[in-house]
Amino acid sequence: MAFLNNGFLLNRDLGADFRIVTVDIGSQRARFQWKLSNQRAYNAEVEVTLSKFNDRARAYHLRADFNEDGTADDSGLFVYFNVNGEDFNFPSSTPSSQSLFPGDRYFLNVTFNEGKSVTLSDQNTVHSVVECSGRGACERARGECKCYPGFGGDACQRAICPNGCSSHGTCQNLKYFVEEGTNNAYTYTGVDATQQMGCKCDIGFRGFDCSQMECPSGPDPLGGDGGNEGLDCSSRGVCDFNTGTCMCFKGFAGECHRARNAALHVCTPRTAATYPALRRRAVRDADHPVLSVSAKPAFAPPSMPAPRRVGAQAR
Repeated sequence: MAFLNNGFLLNRDLGADFRIVTVDIGSQRARFQWKLSNQRAYNAEVEVTLSKFNDRARAYHLRADFNEDGTADDSGLFVYFNVNGEDFNFPSSTPSSQSLFPGDRYFLNVTFNEGKSVTLSDQNTVHSVVECSGRGACERARGECKCYPGFGGDACQRAICPNGCSSHGTCQNLKYFVEEGTNNAYTYTGVDATQQMGCKCDIGFRGFDCSQMECPSGPDPLGGDGGNEGLDCSSRGVCDFNTGTCMCFKGFAGECHRARNAALHVCTPRTAATYPALRRRAVRDADHPVLSVSAKPAFAPPSMPAPRRVGAQAR
């Protein structure tokens, strides 16, 4: 087992290698050697017993001349072997309970994390502070970050919204999405709360960059899910997001929620109630009517001449 006490003091990421050299079952002792990844050779052997270096309170502090200046340096890294009599097969049993053997190897990696402490109960603390947030390069002459594509801010600390939301939306962070989506019932405080950005599209537009035009939609004339359930074109057509118009299935027309039959050939007009883009336009220009709808059918069959009766010829 290994742990840090007051942080890792070597100011770098390092690996540690431990190997068991000898195991004395009779005296219940073992000896091990260790080295860090920046050392060429193993350090001197260390003895482990049932009362020495076998628990956290009596852990062994890894100390050596890491800087090669002739002085032993503290690493801040402590290790111990959590062993008891059974690990040395004491008392003797069959099959053997021995778990420690010569030649056993143990490896671990220690991340310096630039001196930042980590709290296991708060995952946000594992994110280290780095130059330009690791998403850009520093221009030393001016002391400014040149961000990589997709990132922005003075320190490149946040994502940027694609295509500026196509001028049909608002770029906002994840924290706002959570609060608005729950009517402020919840909040989000994760490390990316103000770093991850997304587009909140204006009414009448959708898509990751708000570049798609919504199509009008209403109730499904056959009683299924329609506009209220989030389906386009009343579920009776396919939306062309480039133009915001419905391509209706056979048997349907207009806004795709009026069925065609012999008695009714009227396409439902676009109104502010069924067409989101018109609602937005109505708010923007309230002094002008959005749409005037005539009660007169858009299509009427041509008038037909009265049938002429033909009498029987005299013989």
